[in-house]
Amino acid sequence: EELAVSLKFYSLMATVAFFARPGMFAFITSRMVSLTMKHGICKHSLLGFIQYAMVCGRKTEKETEGASRIGKIAISCLKKRYDVAELLPKVYLCYYGFVAFN
Repeated sequence: EELAVSLKFYSLMATVAFFARPGMFAFITSRMVSLTMKHGICKHSLLGFIQYAMVCGRKTEKETEGASRIGKIAISCLKKRYDVAELLPKVYLCYYGFVAFN
């Protein structure tokens, strides 16, 4: 429960940082992934992975392929493991708008 609250907060911060302070976006998403690796997965972790994929897939074709794989796995896990309609629009926007688009 504490992890979910922390990751939800980081997710909101990442959204604001993406527009207001783009340099902080990578730091915040990396922190979300780090917390997930340390404490386990929750539904907000998967959004963190997709936001992290947004950062990773910007340079080379190989990095774009890796980011796409991260995003696909996160979406698959979100659909199979969690019944969360409230996160799907944000997840799809991040993945299809910024990861799969590249």
